[in-house]
Amino acid sequence: MNTSIALTNRPDQQVVIDQHVYDKLAADPILKDLDFLNRLRAHSSGYSFFQCYLKKEDGKQTYQTIYLHKLIAERFVTKPASDKALFVRFIDGNPLNACIDNLEWVTMAMLRRQMKGSSKATGYRGVTPDRGKFRAAIYEGKKKHDLGHFDTAIEAALAYNKLSMKLFGITSSLNKVPDKDGNETKY
Repeated sequence: MNTSIALTNRPDQQVVIDQHVYDKLAADPILKDLDFLNRLRAHSSGYSFFQCYLKKEDGKQTYQTIYLHKLIAERFVTKPASDKALFVRFIDGNPLNACIDNLEWVTMAMLRRQMKGSSKATGYRGVTPDRGKFRAAIYEGKKKHDLGHFDTAIEAALAYNKLSMKLFGITSSLNKVPDKDGNETKY
């Protein structure tokens, strides 16, 4: 069962979390003292977060920001062993769905792989114009895979997709290209 929490600066938006997570956060004495769950706001990036001034031991104040999805992941989602920094990813891409089954710990490379992005010049990820043709390239960690030059941006985008699926599986970063009938496809 899930519960929705209204965001103070966007009354038309709500963040969704698991009911048992809500109950544990509501019972936490520190969060309760901060009125954390009643003071969540929407970030310009779509995340739900909490901010306030906290008094330090030396009497000075410090500004504290707590992202709800990070707090939930730290407390309720098992963090895999990694020699790289890990970040919290929304599996369905919706930053207002902070349910446990929608959060996972990933490396920055995987986080970027799941982002939707494209070249401004071509409209396709991993495709750039180069000497009258279109170059396709994809990175696997720090290793660059140069896929060569293609006559059209669509051919280059399809080459990018093919290697991306081989290396990373089906991800959000696959290019959406039209097929011969003008229907959108990724493969």
